[in-house]
Parts: sequence; structure tokens; C-alpha cells
Amino acid sequence: MFIETRYRKFNMALSRIATSEDGKIVLKYLHEEFVEPTALSSDNNVLKTGVKIGYKELAQLLIKASKIKDEELDLISLNTTQGE
Repeated sequence: MFIETRYRKFNMALSRIATSEDGKIVLKYLHEEFVEPTALSSDNNVLKTGVKIGYKELAQLLIKASKIKDEELDLISLNTTQGE
């Protein structure tokens, strides 16, 4: 029961974040920085690869749990113009 309540609270909070403009920007950043690139370390370091896989999996989990659609994520731009 306790774990269910914590999980439900987490999902509700994540949903509120994902529906805000700032939350969508965070999810887009996580996708571009951790999901899109390969998790393999450029210097074949096993530890670095393991860490990158962990980051990738966490980012994917957060994006999936937020229930944001891929089409919505594609529309978000992280490019900034001068003065922002």
C-alpha cells in the first residue's frame, strides 16, 4: 500500500511537470542528451558505458512515465534566441 501511494504520487507529479512548458523542455533535454546518443563509451571504457546506459534508461523511464507523445517531444525546440 505504501509503495503504491508513493508511486501514484510520483506519477501524478511527473504528469503535472510534463504538462508544463518547463517540464516539456526538461524532457526534451533528457531525450536529446541521454536517449538519442549511443551509450557506448568512445574509449571502450566499460564503466563509462555502464553509467551512460544507466542515464539512458532513467531518461527513457521518465519520458515514458510522463506519457508525453513522441510527436509532442519533436515539436519542442531547445534552441534559444538572443535575449532568452
